[in-house]
Amino acid sequence: MKAINSILIPQFLDALARETAVLAPVKNGGDVYFRPWQPGAEIQWEQNSLLPPKNALFPQTEVLYKYELQGQDGEIHEENPGAEPQIIFGLRNCDLQSINLLDKTFLSGDYVDPFYQARRKNTVLIVFNCHQPQLTCFCTSLGVDPQGGEGADLVLYELEREPAVKSVMLYETGRELGMEAKTGKGEEILKKYRDFFSDFGKKPRPFTSCTLHFKTEGLAEKLRKMFEHPIWADISRRCLACGVCTYICPTCHCFDIQGKNAGDQGYKYRCWDSCMFSDYTLMAGGHDPRPTKRERFRNRFLHKLAYFMERYGEFLCTGCGRCLAKCPANIDISYVVKKVKEAEINAR
Repeated sequence: MKAINSILIPQFLDALARETAVLAPVKNGGDVYFRPWQPGAEIQWEQNSLLPPKNALFPQTEVLYKYELQGQDGEIHEENPGAEPQIIFGLRNCDLQSINLLDKTFLSGDYVDPFYQARRKNTVLIVFNCHQPQLTCFCTSLGVDPQGGEGADLVLYELEREPAVKSVMLYETGRELGMEAKTGKGEEILKKYRDFFSDFGKKPRPFTSCTLHFKTEGLAEKLRKMFEHPIWADISRRCLACGVCTYICPTCHCFDIQGKNAGDQGYKYRCWDSCMFSDYTLMAGGHDPRPTKRERFRNRFLHKLAYFMERYGEFLCTGCGRCLAKCPANIDISYVVKKVKEAEINAR
């Protein structure tokens, strides 16, 4: 096993960024964002990012193809789905699991998304194992191991501290962080930048339990019987349908395809969309199969907790807690699970 002093992390990222684009969780005002690493940036370990690093693999807006009209004829120029190599540094296991779930969506089945595939293939993931959850975290309830590292190329974790070391010493000398390669890409990084690392014999700091937790046994099966249950009208009443929950969610992947025209030229692009918006399912003829907030609210949570489970065997939620922290109406998936568990099946 290898270790690196936390004081050396900025220098390590500087070295990585000289050869490859690096996204890292940096402080910006009172929040944390995954931004391109720049020398002098302040890395943030203690707080999860406001937005997940999903945009690095599934951009909020991307051009699919361009076209040019020539009288009755025309030419279509497809965008090259190739992607430059990049490193996402310091994402947590909840966001790592969200990428594993996006892989199932975009890389499995009969159709593979070439744009997502190209970025995913050229991305190195360096995950930071949690040892102290935030109050809004509930990853363990959804089966996510906060110190698992499944799907990562490198795993970074804090090591146990010497009890006699005072906090002022920690500030001056930094903290020891273990780093373990999980793939060949990870091994290459440890080998190439070996001057930053040393051997260690300490144990990783253990994870303290989430204060927010709930059981999910039988949840998907129960939800299959609740499509017309009055619970959806009840718990969706205070929802504002603002869509913030979908835009900060690391696993939401709904998108729309739009076009822009300028004379004889134009292009088609896709952009994130939200199932909570009133025009999301609106058809060209004016029909909307989900005309009210109740139907849209129901679809969102059935997708997260039942439909995705039926297809892929996993919940489409990683317990990152962003919806709990940012919903203006204080509605989150843990609240919905609680209400579903309490509901009487026979009530109609």
